[in-house]
Amino acid sequence: TQYGPGTYPITVTLSDGNGGTAICTVNFVVTAPPGGCHTNCLPPPPNMVLWLPFDEPSGLTANNLAGGNNGNHFNGPIPTLFSYVSNSLCFDGVDDYVEVAYYPAIGFGTGDFTVDAWVKPATLDSTLRIIVDHREISGNGVIGYSLFLGGNNGLAIRTRVGAPRLIADG
Repeated sequence: TQYGPGTYPITVTLSDGNGGTAICTVNFVVTAPPGGCHTNCLPPPPNMVLWLPFDEPSGLTANNLAGGNNGNHFNGPIPTLFSYVSNSLCFDGVDDYVEVAYYPAIGFGTGDFTVDAWVKPATLDSTLRIIVDHREISGNGVIGYSLFLGGNNGLAIRTRVGAPRLIADG
């Protein structure tokens, strides 16, 4: 069980082995970090062009802490309070997603890129489940990348500039 800021009583019953018992209740106090929990707990790493920590407590916007456009929630991803890192955003695995409108800093094909995601699948599954998808149509066809879970939750990334290529699978 995970606890948010507050006071939680814990009751313990002790036995001496000869029929005697004692009951003790202790209050377990959880406090927020100085300044409270909020989306700006950590600054984005240097040169980051898009960072969506998905830790907003409510609403339909995923704040981009690196600047640039924020993301918008579609089909109901659910903010979960006091989760793994502050809060988290839970997706149903069917049709929930967050979309960020294009801006030049996230354009594909202009240099090196890194994709980072913390994913905890609810089940072992063999269906294709997209984590991050950034593909766009250009004069040469589709360019971009897709990070996804495939068979038995295997993580893979595909890039495309011209012919499709599988970069990593495992």
